[in-house]
Amino acid sequence: MKPVTPGQVTRYDIEIFPTLAELEPGHRLRLTLTTSDSPHLLPAVGQATKLAGGIYEVQRNAKAASYLEVPLARPGSFRPCRLCK
Repeated sequence: MKPVTPGQVTRYDIEIFPTLAELEPGHRLRLTLTTSDSPHLLPAVGQATKLAGGIYEVQRNAKAASYLEVPLARPGSFRPCRLCK
């Protein structure tokens, strides 16, 4: 991990672990961005102190647009897991 330059836009491609969910009409998705991948990858003690109190901005403009790509599947296109029965 390398430090970023304050005030400079830095691109990050962030992988989100796959989740299978059925959303009812009117339901919403919420994305929460944090400075670590807890509980999977907790920062080391030296890293944690550098992360505390930081200010992070998500760009929402045409010049540096942020987006979330959400693949969709038709209802019923997944078979139940054999081991989940």
